[in-house]
Amino acid sequence: MSYQPMAPPPPPPTPVATTAARPILPSKFKPSKAWYWIGGLLIAAGVIGAFVVLGIWAARASDAVDNFARMKVTADGGEQSFTFARAGTYTLYYEYRSEVDGERINNDEHDTPDQLQVTVTDANGAEIATRAYDDDFAFSVNDKLGPAFARVDIPAPGAYTIAITSDASAPFVVAIGKGVLQSIWPGWILGALAAFVLGVGLGLLAIIMTAVRRGRRKRELRREAQAAGAYGVPAAYAGAYTPAPAPTWTPAPAPSWDTPVTPPEGSAPPAPAPPAPPSGDDPWGPPR
Repeated sequence: MSYQPMAPPPPPPTPVATTAARPILPSKFKPSKAWYWIGGLLIAAGVIGAFVVLGIWAARASDAVDNFARMKVTADGGEQSFTFARAGTYTLYYEYRSEVDGERINNDEHDTPDQLQVTVTDANGAEIATRAYDDDFAFSVNDKLGPAFARVDIPAPGAYTIAITSDASAPFVVAIGKGVLQSIWPGWILGALAAFVLGVGLGLLAIIMTAVRRGRRKRELRREAQAAGAYGVPAAYAGAYTPAPAPTWTPAPAPSWDTPVTPPEGSAPPAPAPPAPPSGDDPWGPPR
């Protein structure tokens, strides 16, 4: 009788190394990142719009200064008649740099003379009261410059005479017109503020709302992915899944009583078999 050694079972499959994968979030979700660009464009439009409004005002103010009525005043003084088309408040400016009838005037004294006096009379010789005023200034791209020094309220359209006396030793120019700074308020200032606040406000609102909503949506998707993984649905796989091969079993051949047992090489020979019992006594038969 001989026995064949049983084949060893195959080694277990090598486990695939897995790592805790983070939940995979979709690359696109609402609101879109384009709203960040829209917010930035709105902010830029607000800033540019405010500068455009102020630029238009500056151009119109410069034209208004160029259109002021002007008279030259020498060391002996000056007097000139002007026609006012509309009633209202007018500002008088001491222009140390100016131009009258093609003549350039450039006085080195930039401050108004100490003894500068102005008298305004109507067509009937009635004097119109004037008051000191230094809260405005004149400017122009055409090289006309000087501070305001008085204001007068013209009661009605018509001709008025303006007389100027001073202690100045060099000629200067007196300009008469609507105030430059008073033309800013309220229309132009409100327009510039409205453009700035509207553009910048809407742009910041778009950026903040987009950031808040996108952050909230990311957190919701991350929680959904983590919850799905906790209930048995994997949130993400580290790699492709390869099932382990099923173990195979090879049965050993059945023992044969007629096949002699071959001892291993180098071992002692087997002991001789014991003598067979007498043929009349069957060891495998029933007891007698």
